Amino acid sequence: MSSGDAASGAARRLGGYWLSIPALLFLTVFFLVPLLSVLLAAVFDQRFSSQFEQTTRLLQAWSGEQLPDEETYRTIAGELLAARGNKTIANVDRRLAQEEASLQGLLTSSARGLANDGLPSSGVREALIAIDLRWQDTRTWKVLRRVSDDLTPTYLLAALDLRRNADGGFETAPPEQAIYVPILVRSLVISLVVTLATLVLGAPVAFVMANVRPGWRGILFVLVQIPFWTSILVRLAAWIVLLQNQGPINQALMTIGLIDAPVAMMYNRIAVYIAMTHVQLPLMILPIYSVIQNIKTNYVRAALSLGASPLRAFITVYLPLAAPGIGAGVVLVFISSLGYYITPAIVGGAGDQMLSYFVQFHLDKLNNGLAAALASILILSTGLVFLGGRIASRLGSAARPTR
Repeated sequence: MSSGDAASGAARRLGGYWLSIPALLFLTVFFLVPLLSVLLAAVFDQRFSSQFEQTTRLLQAWSGEQLPDEETYRTIAGELLAARGNKTIANVDRRLAQEEASLQGLLTSSARGLANDGLPSSGVREALIAIDLRWQDTRTWKVLRRVSDDLTPTYLLAALDLRRNADGGFETAPPEQAIYVPILVRSLVISLVVTLATLVLGAPVAFVMANVRPGWRGILFVLVQIPFWTSILVRLAAWIVLLQNQGPINQALMTIGLIDAPVAMMYNRIAVYIAMTHVQLPLMILPIYSVIQNIKTNYVRAALSLGASPLRAFITVYLPLAAPGIGAGVVLVFISSLGYYITPAIVGGAGDQMLSYFVQFHLDKLNNGLAAALASILILSTGLVFLGGRIASRLGSAARPTR
């Protein structure tokens, strides 16, 4: 190849890279930046330090062995009144309660008491203790010192049903408060069941699509993609009509004598599985189809001619060749299912909500830190699933017969 041809090829490749810059900028601004902000919000909270700047400096220098001095009490009293005046005290109080539930309302009630009685010229420590006895406990001040640190593990610990005690150690949350790990497990189980259901239902469809005549293949393509073309609310409304106690499915089952009374299929796990499987089927069928349509039947025929049974030929020859499509479908469906929110919220019951529902719940309650922590757990789970899929795909590639 001449130097001119090499330079021309390099110029074409460089032109291709320049064309990708708008897409990369879009992904950076509208995906990576929001993603990093969510991860940061899970471990960063400056509500206390921004409103109690002078108190924060004093607390960082406090030994923690005995109650702070009079200057620290006077400083926090003045900043309590300032925070009450600019109406930020309730937000800081929520931050303190998230760190230690026993301190809920401490800042608000103390600021109210100081506003009513006035800030004394001396004896501020006694005045605050008279308003609330919690001010004479060194554990209160230790918690205040913790919340004065902008970097905090509190939200991530809460998302894992852990918490910090007054001495700064870690402990498990009481059973009645340990809810997020079971919710994560529930989300993983629902996603796994939906993934297996789509694999069992979708793999035969993909095989048929790869082996029928082109005309029938086009019809099957349209049928497979109908869930993508239908509004999610329309799909869910259709399933509500079909699955309700007096719906067509229950009526048909009673007509043929399989059941004597309507079976509860709505607002429970059954409805969630059915509705999610319906919309996730194309994500399983299309990757499998794209792979198996290129598998040559000569390999299977060769295995059969050498004495292998049809089942053994399928397992040892055909299945390894189809593994990349199956793996891609499994990863796509599982990751997509893990983040479901609307479908379980509409057709599921209270015990069928997935982790994304609680992310939205805490955003509505302005508990952005815990919402970000739960979202981070969801992102981490997604990343682990994707990594597992990549490893499985490489193992499957190594197991495939050479051509």
